[in-house]
Amino acid sequence: MNTSAALSGFGKHSRKSIRPNEMTLSVFRLLTDHARRSLKAVAGFKLFGCDWLRPWISYSFSPLWNRILSKKTIRFGSFNVRRGECDLYTFANIFEDYRPDLLRRALQDVDLVVDLGANVGAFSFLITAFCERDGRKRMIRAVEPNNQNVEFLRNQPFAEAIEIHEAAVGPVEGTARLVHGINSVTDHVDLSPTANGSSIRVISLEALCDRPALVKMDVEGSEWEILRHGLPMNVRHLFLEWHPDHAARPSLEPADLIPGHWQKLACDPHGATMWYFHR
Repeated sequence: MNTSAALSGFGKHSRKSIRPNEMTLSVFRLLTDHARRSLKAVAGFKLFGCDWLRPWISYSFSPLWNRILSKKTIRFGSFNVRRGECDLYTFANIFEDYRPDLLRRALQDVDLVVDLGANVGAFSFLITAFCERDGRKRMIRAVEPNNQNVEFLRNQPFAEAIEIHEAAVGPVEGTARLVHGINSVTDHVDLSPTANGSSIRVISLEALCDRPALVKMDVEGSEWEILRHGLPMNVRHLFLEWHPDHAARPSLEPADLIPGHWQKLACDPHGATMWYFHR
């Protein structure tokens, strides 16, 4: 039994084949992390006011509600989520992972926002909210390889404000394989020529960033190849979820591939870290 099953789908990742005492400790750590993130998500009231009450309560009690409620779409007015998937997790954690104060300042410096690994649009939704509140318009490009996520994203209330691409991002144009993970946020794209999975179009980061850009990159490991290739000069700000290779390169950090101004923003119980880069 894994921790994801123990929490009925709450959270982003899970571990395989762990002993009962290890599972108990893992569940405790996940619940502690969930409580901390629920407190961080209180920041949503500052931006969304009372409209954030239902999403925040739903997320805070999601470890329980995911056990007793059947799968369905929950409509919060300004955005939708799928019960039983990790959609609500992604919306609640935008305040933990992306530091709204940094994000708002970075928006003043760019003409374009690129949401890589858009899933069902939580980051793009946050950008649209900031743009509306601050009275500024920015082009938003959302790139997502999972066709079910893309279909749901295209039906979001805020979808008309973003340009949606069913594709993956890579260092160069081409095709790759989409390898499905344990839930809707853990799919990953394998850029190697011998990979198994469904074929998916790859758009280069340089082609996506055709003007000064703020990039959010949450691509479940593909960031290695992209950063190794180098960041286009139009990438002025980068919010990066970093997945270390514990077997081969456990101590490697983003700055080892792209020198510059890096700041660690957050980490999760499974080893992934969130970083902010600017030039």
